[in-house]
Amino acid sequence: MIIEERADGLHVSGYVNVTGKLSRPVITPRGKVIETIEERAFDAAIRKSGNITVTVDHDEGHAYASTKDGTLKLTEDAIGLKAEVLI
Repeated sequence: MIIEERADGLHVSGYVNVTGKLSRPVITPRGKVIETIEERAFDAAIRKSGNITVTVDHDEGHAYASTKDGTLKLTEDAIGLKAEVLI
């Protein structure tokens, strides 16, 4: 992630997740889980969703950026899901 302080606010950019690679093992009550996110999975989810927000602990009362107001841009490329955020 890249974090820059600019005149118009704090800019954060980088990859949120990658596609086509095995995740680190996660231990669940049912055992160890390893995931692979398919390419274009994020692209489809972004197209289907409404407003996407950047929050702390999923608290919509404290949204710091959103796709609706243009302060959050999400794109998927050959690496994975990239976010550009203006706070």
